[in-house]
Amino acid sequence: MNPHTFEILGSGGFLLTDRTLDGVHGFESGTDYWLYLDTESLIQSIREFPADGDKRERIANHGHEKTKRHHTYAARASKILKDLRDLG
Repeated sequence: MNPHTFEILGSGGFLLTDRTLDGVHGFESGTDYWLYLDTESLIQSIREFPADGDKRERIANHGHEKTKRHHTYAARASKILKDLRDLG
């Protein structure tokens, strides 16, 4: 996972990406970020989202909230410590 993903989401930005966040706790394409599959869908998204600021903002806000709840350094450190305790 590219760290810029969480920098964008964590700062409240709208994430338009060609990489799915499948497997990352709680994130859904179309709700928390926007996934494009090919050049045509990228171009369509670039045209759509500046015109639909409400939708773009709603998606950015959802992604930001999930990032704040589950993907801070403190949350990650707690998970690592929990996993280490579970190993022992």
